[in-house]
Amino acid sequence: MSILKTIYNVFHSTFFRPDKFYCRVDLGGGIIYKVYERPGKWMKEKDLKSLTNDIHTIAISGQGEKEIPDYGVLKGNTHDLKNRVITIGYEKKTGRPVGFAAQIFLDVPLGLHVTEVLHLGLVFVAKDYQKKSVLGMLYILPNILLLIKSGFRPIWISNVSQVPSVIGVVSDYYAEVYPDPIHITKQSLMQKALAGGIMQNHRNAFGTGDDAIYDEEKQIIYNSYTGGSDNLKKSFDESPKYRVEIVNEFCKVNLDYERGDDFLQIGILSGKLIQNFFVKRVSGVSRLQWFLYLFVAGILTVMLPILQWLTRKNK
Repeated sequence: MSILKTIYNVFHSTFFRPDKFYCRVDLGGGIIYKVYERPGKWMKEKDLKSLTNDIHTIAISGQGEKEIPDYGVLKGNTHDLKNRVITIGYEKKTGRPVGFAAQIFLDVPLGLHVTEVLHLGLVFVAKDYQKKSVLGMLYILPNILLLIKSGFRPIWISNVSQVPSVIGVVSDYYAEVYPDPIHITKQSLMQKALAGGIMQNHRNAFGTGDDAIYDEEKQIIYNSYTGGSDNLKKSFDESPKYRVEIVNEFCKVNLDYERGDDFLQIGILSGKLIQNFFVKRVSGVSRLQWFLYLFVAGILTVMLPILQWLTRKNK
C-alpha cells in the first residue's frame, strides 16, 4: 500500500502541482523520506522554519562536538531555499529526523547561454544511522523523482567533496562523471566549462572562499574549506571510505586532507542512476516494489503531455 501511495504522490505532485513539488516516500526499512523541490517558493514561513529546525537537528546529531557549518541551507535563508531540493529522512516510529540532503539548482553561464546544473550539495546523517543505507537514499531518491518529473531528460550534476564514500557514489551511479577513479574517464570540454563556471559564480553554494585555488585540469579545489564550511574538513582517517578500494586510494593520493582539498565532479543524471540503483542496492521484495513503482511512474510520465494538452484544450 505504501508503494501505491508513493506512486499517487509522485503523479499528483508532478501533474497537479509541479511548481509545489512535494513527495512522501515510504519504502519500508523504518524510514520515511520527504522530498521538497524549491520549498522557498511555495511553503509558508512557519513550515519553512520547521523544515530548517529539522535540518539543524540532523546537522548537530551528525556533526558531534564540532560546530555546524555556517553557509548554504544551514543558514535557513528563504531565498536559498527557493532553488533547493530538500530531502529529509524520518524514523517512522518516532518521527525523529535522522538525515537530510540539500541539493541546489545552479545557473551556470556558458557564453550567451545559461545551463542549469543540479549540485548534489550538503548531506548530513545522524551518527547512529551513518553505517546504514540512509546516505545513499538521500542522494539517489530525490534524483529519481526529478528524473520522473522531467520526463527522464538528462540533467547535469555537480559534486564537491573530499569524502571517498561520496566520490564513489557519484562515480558509480551517475553517467559521464569526471573525475571518476572507478571508470577512469577523460575530461570533456563541457565538463571543464561547467566546472569553471561553477567555481567563478557559485563558490558560496559549497562554502569555498575566494582564496581557494582551482586546478581546472584535475578539477581539484585546493584549500577548499575557507568560506563557511571550515567545520566540514576531515582527515583521511575520519572520512568514510567507499567499498571500492581504488576510490579510497585515489582520494588519498590526490587530495591534501590537512590543507583541505576537494574534488569538483561533473556528471549527468540519467537513467543510469536507476539501472545502477537496482543492480547495486535493491534486492528481494523491495526490488519488485521498486519495479512496480517505476513502471507505473514511467507510464504516467508518458501520459502527462497528453493530459496537459487535454487540460489546456478544455480551458
